[in-house]
This record gives sequence, structure tokens and C-alpha cells, in this order.
Amino acid sequence: MAWLTDQFDDRRQPLTPEQKKAAKQDRKAAKKQEKAERQRQRREAAEEAARARKERQRAAMFAQTPAGLARQAAETGQIVFQYIDTLAETTPNVVPMAGAESVEGTQGLAGDKQARQREKLRRFDPRHPIEQIESEGWELLDTGYTFQPTITESRDKFLASGQQEAIGGRVLGVYTFRRSNGQPS
Repeated sequence: MAWLTDQFDDRRQPLTPEQKKAAKQDRKAAKKQEKAERQRQRREAAEEAARARKERQRAAMFAQTPAGLARQAAETGQIVFQYIDTLAETTPNVVPMAGAESVEGTQGLAGDKQARQREKLRRFDPRHPIEQIESEGWELLDTGYTFQPTITESRDKFLASGQQEAIGGRVLGVYTFRRSNGQPS
């Protein structure tokens, strides 16, 4: 049996203080490296998630543009596409009573310069949605314009019977497109 104990005698020698210190430093370095690796992986995952989120936001924003709407129409197989765009907006302004002094000291009569200045007109700059849509493979077929009333203001006339009325709304451009033969891929 002596040969058996000689062969499997794996009693370890006690470590010296220097060896213990080196082993402890190695374990610390390994833990530090593992921690740094986990942090790097988390940071990369967060950056990738942020990139994906930004890409989804960009895609959602593009889907709301004229070109995005045209692309969606093409993907669904539509042959005709109609786009309606707000070109201008007006707000109503009831002209002050005739004979009443206005703030600037001029008479508030219908049709005067001050009344025209009070009529607020807001114009939109859609940056040529027609070009955006045509770049998606659509060809302009027809164009139309209409006024859509949104609000009405009125008041009784001064020293007369009846009402004075002002209408506000928006001017819409209605564009009809047909899928062109040279469709972009």
C-alpha cells in the first residue's frame, strides 16, 4: 500500500506570504476585468437600444411626411394617391363698430387699412410636398384648392339692425397623384 500513498500524495505545501499576496492580486484583477467587461457590454447594449429607438423615431417621423405617406400608399398597392395640404390659415376679425374710436385713433370702418391688418393670415411653407411625393414614384394628375371654414365670429351692428360676421378657416390644396411607370425601387 505504500505505492498507493506515494502515487496520490497531493498534500499541498503552504503558500508563502508573497504567493498569497500575488494570488489575491490576481483574483482582484480578474474580478475587476470581469466587472469592466460587464459594464462595457451593458454600455454597448444601451447604445444599440438608443440607436434602434432613434431609428424607429426617424421612421415614424418619415411616415408622417408627404414622401412617407406616398411610400406607404405605394407599398399597399394603391394606383391613385390623394394628398391634402394646408396652404394658409385665417382667423376671423369682426370689424369694430362704425363711429367707435379704435386704439390707434382711427375710425373702425369696414374695409379700412386697420381692419385688413387685423385679419391674420398665416401661410405655411410645406417645402414642396409635390416634389417629395413625385420622388417616390408618383406623377401629379390633378390639383384643386378649397377653403375650409373652421370658426365664425359675429356681433350686432351698431345703430342698425343685423349682424356682422367674420369667418376664419384654412385654404387646402388637394393633390391627386397616379403611380408612374418608372417606379423607384
